[in-house]
Parts: sequence; structure tokens; C-alpha cells
Amino acid sequence: MSRPLTAVLCGAGNRGLDGYGWCASQRRDLLEIVAVAEPIPSRRALALQRHAIDPAMAFQDWAELAKAEKLAEVAIVATPDRDHVEPALSLLARGYHVLLEKPMALSLADCWRLVEAAESSGRFLVVGHVLRYSPYFRAMKAFLQSGKLGEVMTVRHLEPVNFWRFCHSFVRGNWSVAGLSAPFIMAKSCHDFDLLYYLLEKRCLRVSSFGSLKHFRAENRPSQAASRCCHCPLAESECPFSATRYYGDLLRAGEHGWPVNVVISDFTEQALAEALADGPYGRCVYDCPNDVVDHQVAILEFEEGVTATFTATAFTDHRVRETEIHGSLGTLKGDGRFLEFSDFRSRQVERWEVPTEGRHLGGDWAMLESLQRAIRTGDASLLDTGPRDSLVSHAMALAVEESRLRASVVEVQDAQEGL
Repeated sequence: MSRPLTAVLCGAGNRGLDGYGWCASQRRDLLEIVAVAEPIPSRRALALQRHAIDPAMAFQDWAELAKAEKLAEVAIVATPDRDHVEPALSLLARGYHVLLEKPMALSLADCWRLVEAAESSGRFLVVGHVLRYSPYFRAMKAFLQSGKLGEVMTVRHLEPVNFWRFCHSFVRGNWSVAGLSAPFIMAKSCHDFDLLYYLLEKRCLRVSSFGSLKHFRAENRPSQAASRCCHCPLAESECPFSATRYYGDLLRAGEHGWPVNVVISDFTEQALAEALADGPYGRCVYDCPNDVVDHQVAILEFEEGVTATFTATAFTDHRVRETEIHGSLGTLKGDGRFLEFSDFRSRQVERWEVPTEGRHLGGDWAMLESLQRAIRTGDASLLDTGPRDSLVSHAMALAVEESRLRASVVEVQDAQEGL
């Protein structure tokens, strides 16, 4: 058995400590976190406790870590979205392989800086597009490569964000204001553009997009509603977005993971009541400073006349990504668990389950396994994605957002020049 990768964790927030950190705690054969850089003392202390890290290996921020001698093989960069580029560049220069949480950057120029830095450093830079590593999407790609679908004509892809996830992260939470984090299409959906590129293996040429913040606005606030759910007469019976009911039900059910652990660290009714009375997660969804879209659609044209439609919406529940691929010989549908093939020639329908284990349809562990093999052998081909692949998906997402803002068709090939 190969020894685990050693890693320094830059950013002990939800995706850092509770995402990659959880992977390390569950699969000690894959990953060992030996140092942490985190500006919030309570999160830094929690990382030390969970991973039995020597206090001497705790740093106040990534800059302090980057000044120290190299402490591990991999640097996991899970800082806020707008603070991805400089830590990644510094740690690549320090000799670390870098596992960078998506989005890799918020501009094409910064994406290129990361690509060029990784290539000149001789280190691996892997952006956390974990879904393409999942057994489910690998099975979908393998089916396309089998030729049974014939020539791919068009794709319909849905990102059902889930109304509670959207309220938590994009109305009340850290991704609610684009200028402080990232546009919704980058923060949430660069995964989806990466999947389209991964499945089709074709360059996107041009896009058109529409979307807006339609519902979670002040003018839609009911006249009886209070500014906080804990004072609202509608919270318990009528409002589907009640924070007191949602977080309270999860806490009483013994759920101490996401999203409850974002709101409180002391898992008591009193702590939750205080957090919802004073903190951002107890605000009325119609009385927040949010400005990111709550629904967006895009039409994409790829090489060889292949087209795709993409829909992201807050207004869904209990679903994962859905993909429907239409080919000349049949149609392949997937709902995150089952794949279904309708064969035009036999008129038969075949349906089968793709077993998955772990988060992101098993993609987190699969990505770490690939990274471990690549580092141990020095073989980049063992990775499903490199920085240039990630740059393509980010160029697509940036073009889609530009199209939405300009209300016009945007050519993507100019953004991908040099790939």
C-alpha cells in the first residue's frame, strides 16, 4: 500500500477542514494533514485537534506558511474564492504540488498565471473539479467512448442547486455577494462546464446566457415578515425558507455537519438561537444584501456543431445533477445514480445503477487517489485533469457570465487562444 500524501491545509473553513479534512480523517491511507494556515483562531485550533497537528505547525495565514521551509508534499488551497491565486502561486514556487479548490481564479489572466506557474515549476496543479473523477461521470464518459450512442448531437444538463443550499450559501452566506466572492456561475457552476468539456472532449466556441436575481429580493418580502426568522410569524408554518425551522430540525436530528457547523460550533439549542438572532444565517431571505442570480440558463455551441443547454436554479429539492445526451443512435440519461440508455435500433431501454461511495458521488476520494498515484510515479497522465483543462472550463464560465451581463452572444474561442 502506498504511503499517504502529506499535506498542508491553507484555509480551515468548510471546504478545507470539513471537506478535504474529512477525506483525510476517513482515508488515512490517502492523505495526512500535517500543518494548517488559518486566520480564524477557533478554526485553526479545531484543525489542530482533529488532525493531531503539532502546534508548531500552525500558521496564521498562507503567507506565513509560504515563508517557512517546505513541510509536506501537497498544499491544499481552500482559502476564499478571491484569495486563490497568490497562495497557489507562492506555494508552487515553494515546491509544493497544489490542490486548489475551485474556482481556480476569477479572471482569465489569473487562470493563465496559474497554468504558466505550474508548468514552469514542474509541480502538479490540480483544481478541485472532483465530479469528473466520480465513478458516475467516469461511467458516463466510458459509455460515450463505447460508440453505442453514435455521434453526439446535443446535451441537456441541469444543476439543481437545492433551495435550502441556495438560501444558506447564496442568499445568507459567503457567496451571496458577487463582489465579495465570485459570480454564481463561477462559484457553483464551473463544475458543470468542466463536466461538459470532459464528456464532449470538444472546445466550446460561443455561448449565450440569461439569468437574474428574481425571487430573493426585498420587493417579494411578505408584508407580515420580520427581518429575522426568530421574530417572524410566518417562519414556523408558511415560509419555506425559515432558518429557525431548517437549522433547528437538523440540530434536533443530531446533524452536526454542513450546514449546521457553518452556523454554530456549540451544538445546542441555545447556541443556535443566539446565532440566528445575531448572525447572517438568521436573516429573512428577502432582507439580505445578496445580489447573485437565483437562476441562469446558457446555450453553448461546441466544435463540429454539437450544442448544449445548461440550467442552474435555486428552485429544486432532493436532486443532484441531471444530464441527458442525445446521439445519432440513442439517448443517454443520468440522474447522479442511475444511467439509462434508449437504443434507437433495438428500441430497448437499458437502465443500471452506478455505485458510489463518499462525497461528490465519490469524486473526492477518487481525485485524491489519482493525485497520490501521479505524485508517487511522477506520471501526470494518471490525473483526469490538469490546469489547462481547468482553464477551459473557467473560460466557458466567464464567457457565459459576460453573455448574461451584455445580453449578447459571446465568442469563447478568443478566450481559449493558445490552448
